[in-house]
Amino acid sequence: MDPDDLGRHRYDNGFLSMRADDPRGIVDDERNGLVYTCRGGFIDLAHVRDNADNTIAIAAALGRALETGTTVTVPPQGATIRIRLRPVPADAIRRHDRMQLAVAGAEWVAFQLSIWHEIATFYGYAALPQWPEKISAFSPEDLYSNQLGVRIAGAIVLAKQASSDLEYDVSMDAWIAGTLKRLVAVPPAASRAAMHAVDGLWWDSTKRIPDWTLVRRRQFETVILRPWRIEDATPRPRAPMAALATCHDEEVPLVLQVADGFAGVPFRDYLTVEVEVDDALAKAGFPLPHRGSRLVTQEDFPPIIDAIRAENARVFGVGADVP
Repeated sequence: MDPDDLGRHRYDNGFLSMRADDPRGIVDDERNGLVYTCRGGFIDLAHVRDNADNTIAIAAALGRALETGTTVTVPPQGATIRIRLRPVPADAIRRHDRMQLAVAGAEWVAFQLSIWHEIATFYGYAALPQWPEKISAFSPEDLYSNQLGVRIAGAIVLAKQASSDLEYDVSMDAWIAGTLKRLVAVPPAASRAAMHAVDGLWWDSTKRIPDWTLVRRRQFETVILRPWRIEDATPRPRAPMAALATCHDEEVPLVLQVADGFAGVPFRDYLTVEVEVDDALAKAGFPLPHRGSRLVTQEDFPPIIDAIRAENARVFGVGADVP
């Protein structure tokens, strides 16, 4: 995609938030796809937008119920999904701004939900039945793009730039543009050159959908998110940087870290992402972590990801989880 021509953001109009009974259809004003950046590698704009929208919705729900706690049911993705907030002590709310608490918790929850999306798609869940999403489960740019969207939405809320859907949409346009500028986004021709440079390494242009082996390497880290850049690929692509003249050696990668708490208090003390796996995923070989139960929480994600990582290594070999 051209980083200078991305269309207009529209709240809750992304691919991840679509449901079969949603009459609005697919994205219209937004122009989504991949942009290569010198500091952040490939950025998936649909993932940025969707996770930003999820974050702002969750922040609003949590902010209204800090004292009482609440249960929020979100659209299913291969499972019934609930966010459980336990009451936050009144003194903690007094010590910290209410919206800061809500935003910090929402950012954490939204990222956990994005991890679940990657897990669910690996085992066969697809928002659109005709689009087999296992192909892109844990693809190199997904989790990094998810966290970018989470961070952008949190910043917009704290800057009080989301008093209405329209103001939020305009803010998203500005923040996405600013983020891509900070990451040093390149023109479309250079993004295409970057994609060609890792053909045969990170993906395989000889494969066709629905063959999930089209993506050959996957990124499974969920705490320290280091972007996969072309110069990090192993073996190093043949002279890829000639086509990426925008990038310079001094442009260091922008590493993102996922916080696990706020003001010294772990998020898991007050928040749980609760997933009840449906029949389709269970029949597809989903590794249920608790015998006799289909209930999964974010605490179960690491061993499930380890199982996916092992399957990825079995198919693509050792090293298929690094650039």
